[in-house]
This record gives sequence, structure tokens and C-alpha cells, in this order.
Amino acid sequence: MDASWTDQFDIYVIDLTVLDGMDWALVVGSVLGTLLCVFAMVYWLYKLILGLWQMSAGRANFHDRSFWIRMLVVLILIMAAMSGLWFIIIAQLLESIQQSLERGMTV
Repeated sequence: MDASWTDQFDIYVIDLTVLDGMDWALVVGSVLGTLLCVFAMVYWLYKLILGLWQMSAGRANFHDRSFWIRMLVVLILIMAAMSGLWFIIIAQLLESIQQSLERGMTV
């Protein structure tokens, strides 16, 4: 078993000319993603204002830890989606996989 485990895989280069005809799909996907992010942010603001109003009316406790943690986690997820952080994470992951495969093949 002298062969590296990477020798078992064939590495295919992605042909980017295929994406040239897919511009319309990327635009539609971007518009839908933007609308979804805006809707999520408006809904988050609505829930925050509703929660603050209930707290000021005495129906909810200001020190409700689960409410604030839930609002913070959702805000971080919305901001990550709006900023494109997911694409950066996926790109870094794929780049590290590609580099490890290249290192494994040259050894």
C-alpha cells in the first residue's frame, strides 16, 4: 500500500465557459437571495420591536436571556448571509482541499 490515497481520485478541472450562458440564472438567484435577506431583516426588526414593546408594557421580562440569545444568533446569521460570508467560507474550504490534494499528489 505504497500509493497515496489521493492517487485513487481523478481530478477534473471545471470548464468555466459553461457558466457564460448561466448569467441569467445567477442574476435571478442573486435577486431572490437579496429579497430573502431583506425580508428576514425586516422580520427580525419587527420581532425585536415587538419584544421591546412587550417588555415596556410589562408582559415580558427584560432579562429574558433566551430572547436576547435567539435575537443575537439570528442577527449574526442574517448578517453573514447579507455579507456573503458563506461564499468566503466555502471558497476557503475548497481551496484548502485543493491544496491538500496537490500536496498529496506531489509527495
